[in-house]
Amino acid sequence: MAPSSRICSGISESSPFSAIINQLLFLKITPANNNAFKLTANGIDPFIQQDVTNTNTTFTLSVYAKGVGNTIGKECNFFLIGDNYVQVQQSSNFILTDQWKRFEATLTLVSTPSSFVKFRFDVPSVAEIGDETLIFGAQLEALSYPTSYIPTSGSTVTRAAETCNNSGNSEVFNDSEGVLFLDINYKNIQSTWQGIAITNNNNTSNRIFIGINSNTKILEIYFVSGGSTLWQPDFELSKINQFQKIAVKYKANDLALFVNGFEVATDNSVTTMPIGLSLLGFFGFGTSEPQYGCTKELGYYDTALTDTQLAALTS
Repeated sequence: MAPSSRICSGISESSPFSAIINQLLFLKITPANNNAFKLTANGIDPFIQQDVTNTNTTFTLSVYAKGVGNTIGKECNFFLIGDNYVQVQQSSNFILTDQWKRFEATLTLVSTPSSFVKFRFDVPSVAEIGDETLIFGAQLEALSYPTSYIPTSGSTVTRAAETCNNSGNSEVFNDSEGVLFLDINYKNIQSTWQGIAITNNNNTSNRIFIGINSNTKILEIYFVSGGSTLWQPDFELSKINQFQKIAVKYKANDLALFVNGFEVATDNSVTTMPIGLSLLGFFGFGTSEPQYGCTKELGYYDTALTDTQLAALTS
């Protein structure tokens, strides 16, 4: 995951939102369900909100929430408010379930606020007295997309770059054959080219690259050996904001691309494989164009799997 800026504000470690929460309006709040907190409505329009000193116009709001009893199936939503209700943006409605879900919304004010914004969460948006909801881990980020939750105990922080330590060596990666597998969501595309690659120590002359072009939203594969691109299939993803299971198999006379259970590209003519594969990196070309995206799983196999195995792996 690439570095990004984040702003968070809150009160104390006893806060239900270790990132954000200050005012409690029409709510009683008590610890519940381990680290979560239970909100109990004593009015029909319960909400919580927090003032944050910042003059950005675009923010992403997120929180984990879970319905309890009567609130299961009810709606909740976010508000981004500029300069004490001078301007208000509302998210679409989310449905509370009996499972923990992270709700996310990116909202943009029409004009730049003079000094502060309010982050507001209505839960449920229409309530009955006694309605209960579990919440945890709210964040307000000065970004156009959500990132993973970081507990801050009420402070404002800037996200540090995440690293991939011990990401392989020449003994891990097989130059002759193998499979690179991803289960990834590309909804947060930032740079023109971004992807994940196995390389010869960040050298683009020998690499196997899986990535996406933000201009076309098309998945592209680069299979490069000795500075020559020997195979470059592409595939148009039907829904860019959903998780995709992608696998690239390489072996002499047996290259294949599988996406979501289907073989979508092959080449049986390439005999030269990349040389000296030793590093897994989250980048597009060299160390530029870092990878942005939600990655559920990343896997490497040092042998070429069968087509049946690849179909099962990506299904």
